[in-house]
Amino acid sequence: MRLERILVADDHPLVRSGIVALLSSAMPNCSCTQACSLAEVMAILGEAANFDLITLDLDLPDAKQLDALSALRRCYPQIPIAILSGSRDPNLARAALAAGASGFVSKMHKPETLLAALKAIREHGSYREPALVAPDSEEGHVLDGVASLTPQQRAVFQLVAEGRPNKQIAHVLNISVTTVKAHVSAILAKLGVTSRTQAVILAKRYGLFV
Repeated sequence: MRLERILVADDHPLVRSGIVALLSSAMPNCSCTQACSLAEVMAILGEAANFDLITLDLDLPDAKQLDALSALRRCYPQIPIAILSGSRDPNLARAALAAGASGFVSKMHKPETLLAALKAIREHGSYREPALVAPDSEEGHVLDGVASLTPQQRAVFQLVAEGRPNKQIAHVLNISVTTVKAHVSAILAKLGVTSRTQAVILAKRYGLFV
């Protein structure tokens, strides 16, 4: 994944400018677009959705906490989203990762941490701050697995969690049953489980897709 076009969403002008300056300095070929609200983000994406990454503040004036993330995941599942938050609440970090964020970074960290997080997202598809989610816990492994799912795998997982059979999932997503089976196998491997039932149990335990 290249990071050539980044959409920076934050309601504070100085914070936005600081993030853009940091990214422009570290990645000279990167083009940054700024937005101060969810409505502005949606308007920008409505005109051109070919962004490589969105950095998203959870305190936008027209969205409460995870509402913006949920809306973007629903409308633009293909775009990775890195949450930049003023909070270091582990529960919020876990909820954001479970809701489909590719990473969660506290604004209280040094700029190098943000750059390291973006590098991890670019190279591995996800970033999880060790201090916010215990890396060796079951929860940590599950959230890592969820964050590493492709957009279509995530859509399949959500339908699996709803109890849909493969044929129905194939119909809903307009893909073949063979493709559904391949995605299910990949999902189970990434979650470290061996059955659909175990995957559904994890989804309910950690509040995925709620």
